Amino acid sequence: QQSKPESDFEEIYFPRNTKIVKEILSHNSSVICLQEFWHENKELVKLYDQALCQAGYQTFNTPRTNGKADGLLMAVDTSMYEILSQQSVPFWDCGDRVAQMSHLASRSAPSDQVIVVNTHLLFPY
Repeated sequence: QQSKPESDFEEIYFPRNTKIVKEILSHNSSVICLQEFWHENKELVKLYDQALCQAGYQTFNTPRTNGKADGLLMAVDTSMYEILSQQSVPFWDCGDRVAQMSHLASRSAPSDQVIVVNTHLLFPY
């Protein structure tokens, strides 16, 4: 007997993701990078976007290539960093990998800049 995926049970995945969002926010990170983000589920995208935006983050979602249901989410605390540029990078390879790159400048010292890269790596299974 094949079991059904969690995505078939909103009563399981939605409360679990609500707890995940609360845990993420409890760490007060200046940048948050998530992989395996289920961008195809609009309710979950709304949950993450609303919670992160209310906490002062700007979010960027990048789906994997070839219509995959998951991808990346990057969230930047805009009180800490100015977003100078943001780019999604599709690799168009066998693993449908993608990356996100954000060029950020510190609000307290604008000459202090960093490039943050978030990627979805291939796992051969």
